[in-house]
Amino acid sequence: MNVCLHVLLPGPPDTPTGGFVYDRWVLHALRRAGRLASLIVVPGAWPEPSVPTVSAAERAVASLPEGAALLIDGLAFSPLLEVFEAASRRLSLVVLVHHPLADETGLTKDARDRLFERERRALALALIQGVIVTSATTAHRLSDFAVPSERVRVVRPGVDLSRMGGLGTRRRPAEVPTLLCVAALTPRKGQDVLLRALGELRCLRWQLRLVGPPRDRAFAGRLRRLARALGLQRRVALVGPVTPTQLPSEYRNADLFVLPSHYEGYGIVVAEAAAYGLPIVASDAGAIAEAATGSRHSLVPPGNPRSLARALRPHLVSRRPRSHRPTQGRSWNDVGRDLLSAIDDLCLR
Repeated sequence: MNVCLHVLLPGPPDTPTGGFVYDRWVLHALRRAGRLASLIVVPGAWPEPSVPTVSAAERAVASLPEGAALLIDGLAFSPLLEVFEAASRRLSLVVLVHHPLADETGLTKDARDRLFERERRALALALIQGVIVTSATTAHRLSDFAVPSERVRVVRPGVDLSRMGGLGTRRRPAEVPTLLCVAALTPRKGQDVLLRALGELRCLRWQLRLVGPPRDRAFAGRLRRLARALGLQRRVALVGPVTPTQLPSEYRNADLFVLPSHYEGYGIVVAEAAAYGLPIVASDAGAIAEAATGSRHSLVPPGNPRSLARALRPHLVSRRPRSHRPTQGRSWNDVGRDLLSAIDDLCLR
């Protein structure tokens, strides 16, 4: 028996973040298998939704038929705790956890404790069916929320292999090496740490492209001011979001990929950079090491500009030709197959 699912997302599927990339491929797999019963999109200011947002979610969930299976993106799960508590006796709840919300950077202790407790209560509801996570690191982390391992399934993200033609090439060293960071502009991604590291390397030639939406506009403003204060404003391009068709050229034109995050539930962009054959310098934070498996990578402690600068320096002084040595990326079709299998396993137990 194959389970058909209703899916609840905390925003439009084309939202430019790694979590929504995963969600889009979830929807693709369900549609392809004829198993998507409906899609519920509830935009809001997550993880602090407004009263109208909660009311809209409550109406949508209440309209689902008795016994329906509902897959919920974890960004909306604990913020809508009361909605799902009310529905838990008549619906089968499966949650997709990219990373716990309490692990976000920049929270006060009170905010972190509150988010932890709400997520612990919400995950207890999902144990009626189960939890899907995107890394073994997150699976292990959920033990802190009293989630038994037998109710968790790990389904790691993939890469879009269809857009990756022309790899395996060599080229002469760039006159000015291009560093690429693909991440939303938000404190957890640590772009400020990267700018401070590059401030220590201002005597070397390089240019940096920060690709990603300004999800935290105040933080984006601080990045611009920091770049000016460090005298780097002409070498740092805040590119903003790009489309999925534009992103491959960013990888192909880069010489080095950098991700200075304080925490990652996986790090899809690291796996993509590895699949494009880019050397990687990243934080040893969360599940980044899983995403970087098989690539040429250096991992440094998160939040440490000096360690990051030391790891970047050899890539900026080397004059060797750049060689694409792509890893064997996991396709999203494989991910979709594994996801459907995990859902069936959880829902039919």
